[in-house]
Amino acid sequence: MNLRNLILPVLFVLCLHGCHVIDDPIPAGFSLEVPRLRSEVVDAHAVKLTWHANLLCPGFNCPAWVDATFYDVFYRKLGEEVFELVATLEPDQKTWVVSGLEDGKVYEFLVRARRAGQETFTNSVESAPFSVGQSSTVFVLPDASYVFSPAASPLGDVLAYVADYPISQGANRPGQNLYLYDFQSGNHELIALNSFEPSWAASGDKLIYTTSRDLSPVGSPHYLPKHIEVYNSVSGERYKVLEGDYRTADPVFGDSDNTVYFSSDSLEQWENGIWKLDVVRGEKQLILPRIEGDFVGHVSYSELTFCPFRGRLAYNRPVINERARRLVYDVTGFETRDGYQEATWVESDGQDLLPVFNPFKEGWLAFISDRSGSNEVWVKQIDTGHRAQLTSFGQDFYIGFAGGKLSWGDGGEAIFVVGVNRDGDYEVKRVEVGSL
Repeated sequence: MNLRNLILPVLFVLCLHGCHVIDDPIPAGFSLEVPRLRSEVVDAHAVKLTWHANLLCPGFNCPAWVDATFYDVFYRKLGEEVFELVATLEPDQKTWVVSGLEDGKVYEFLVRARRAGQETFTNSVESAPFSVGQSSTVFVLPDASYVFSPAASPLGDVLAYVADYPISQGANRPGQNLYLYDFQSGNHELIALNSFEPSWAASGDKLIYTTSRDLSPVGSPHYLPKHIEVYNSVSGERYKVLEGDYRTADPVFGDSDNTVYFSSDSLEQWENGIWKLDVVRGEKQLILPRIEGDFVGHVSYSELTFCPFRGRLAYNRPVINERARRLVYDVTGFETRDGYQEATWVESDGQDLLPVFNPFKEGWLAFISDRSGSNEVWVKQIDTGHRAQLTSFGQDFYIGFAGGKLSWGDGGEAIFVVGVNRDGDYEVKRVEVGSL
């Protein structure tokens, strides 16, 4: 046999193994991986995609997965029907930057994993490339186990928040308490023990919240009532506007300081409805008898927010998302001055939680969403439909769904958000909104 005829086939085989990925068969009893996708805004025209295989499984009876040999990266503008293939990558490449995108447009991305004629798809994610706004630290509480519900006063002088920040040094830690942070002096002032969910009146002189201070469990050791209380920031007076042997939550002022919307399980324990309170007359009106299915990850959400311009009231409502095949939360609401017909104002395949209306500019709603693969701050103009992704913190700053609402501040030019930084400490950040 001619030596040349023997070497050429060998070189061809070596080249296949050394220069290209072989699409290996999937061993019997194994399944192709289903990677998890997340996105991160790079700049106004580029988004970075990163995916990883869900191969870690603690315990027994774990599924037997194998890696893909090829990854196909797809994207489309939100609302378009057809995805465009932008890259096909080999197994050692699990990140890709999609460039040439339009500033402010929302895009949808997904990745297909392939091996031996089989394919799986990642979750789809949404992201909106933007000129990244500046964020700055307001304060860090390294001694706190948690920080909830930042609420900036419309006057711009203080920020209310809930934390277990120690009142005094010592081994005993207090429960959840309400504080005011002074932007100018940097001082933290304790306002009320065992108090939660603060929200300001439009005038900025009254802070409304719930409290379980000095209350005892009713019926069972796990059911502690919560009353509604108001703090007058001018006089320093505290007074209750609603009491009872049931739990109230998420109080917000309505068209005036004499109108309060809140959720309560006063008709049946653990079953929240939405109510309206006339503070002067002490009269309650049931608006929605029940918020269906109020648990995601064993944390209850309702999170009322009121828009002073058109009397809109928004909150979270759970729905079964068929495409995502999971329970997700949309932002739903109604106009209180024109009946109580519900409308959905924010929806996606992700969790869209903790909405808050801009009290300075009509129609703007901020919320936290995991639609990009990580919890980030988004905003939407519910009259025009325009939406924008405001942050892309990723793993540098974790925003939890249990952190309470966002807060608009500085005349609507900034949003305050609480999260956990890379040191593991709770931090409140100020994020510039810019021109939306």
